[in-house]
Amino acid sequence: MDNLITQIREIFKDDHINTEDIKRVLEAYKSNPLDWQKYAHFDPHKYTRNLVDIGNGKYNMLILCWGPGMGSSIHDHTNSHCFVKVLEGSLLETRFSWPDPDKSDEPMQETDRDEHPINGVTYMSDELGLHRMENPSHSDNAVTLHLYIPPFEHCQIFDERTGRKAQSAVTFFTKYGEKVDYRGSKLGRTFTLSSSSATPSSSSMSIMNRKVLFAALVAVILLVGVECARKKNRNRDKNERPRNQQDNEEENRFESKDEGRAERREKPEREREKFSNKNEQDEESEEKEEDKNKANKTANPKRIRRTQHIHRLDERVAEDSDLKTRKLRRNNNLLQQGGRHREDNLKRTKERNTKEVITESVKGQNQKDKHTHTHNTNRRLRREEKLKRTKEVNSRQN
Repeated sequence: MDNLITQIREIFKDDHINTEDIKRVLEAYKSNPLDWQKYAHFDPHKYTRNLVDIGNGKYNMLILCWGPGMGSSIHDHTNSHCFVKVLEGSLLETRFSWPDPDKSDEPMQETDRDEHPINGVTYMSDELGLHRMENPSHSDNAVTLHLYIPPFEHCQIFDERTGRKAQSAVTFFTKYGEKVDYRGSKLGRTFTLSSSSATPSSSSMSIMNRKVLFAALVAVILLVGVECARKKNRNRDKNERPRNQQDNEEENRFESKDEGRAERREKPEREREKFSNKNEQDEESEEKEEDKNKANKTANPKRIRRTQHIHRLDERVAEDSDLKTRKLRRNNNLLQQGGRHREDNLKRTKERNTKEVITESVKGQNQKDKHTHTHNTNRRLRREEKLKRTKEVNSRQN
């Protein structure tokens, strides 16, 4: 990249420049990512313009980074020469003719369309018309080298459907490989022929900051004033309430208190009336029962006998039920006692069985001990007999 910059600067030493020489130098350069990698900065939402060299105000060398499917709008070059070389991927160029000023709101006419591969070079100027550049791939990035002679700060963009134009400022995403905050400042503007525009103006930044702070303070003051006015209006409404309304409220309060007192006085009277009504009902019921008893006494003797017999049967049934319940209780008690006796018997039998097992095991152990003792004694006697025999044999031999 440094060699390419030096070659282009040598061409621009003369006052008269031949575009064919520039195109020849660009075609001779072979793309190497190690040369331009530090200038290639991508953005996920738009294509980026990254400044590489200003050429002492005579030209601007840029590296443009195109994400998948990204493209520019239809634009002119404000009477400048534009050279483009593809460093990575491919670039689709669509050319249009200038819209007719006499015919308004007509779609623009496409004149040519060409896709440039890697290391391809193209040239464009306002005499040839307008163009749009885009990355045709939907998966791969594209990187291109642009050379604008002379540099420009503004260009015109066009609507493809109506041909209407609008002015657009040209900015940089990075300068010499470093990020630039170009929104609302002159840091990202392009370099013109005067070298003074290359340095950022700190005074403009300070003025903008002051304006923003002043606007924020004014907004806060207005909000505070509005809240204070609302509070004052609320207090006025409270203080300016009609006195008649307050008097009516007080009267209503007193009336409610009087009603409560009257209700408290009426409560015991109501309770007395309820109690008297209950007593009257009880007396009426007693009178009715007496009348029934009198009627029963004066009734037929057969009916009286039947009722007496029924009462006796009821008494016998009650006695029988009492006897049955007593018997059931006795049986339950006996069963419980029998269960207890059974449990005791089971415990005793378990104890006996355990004792028998223990005694049998002890007897077996004793028998084993006796057997081992006799076995050992027999072995000892045999050994003694063998020793005697050997001694006798030895004595005879001697």
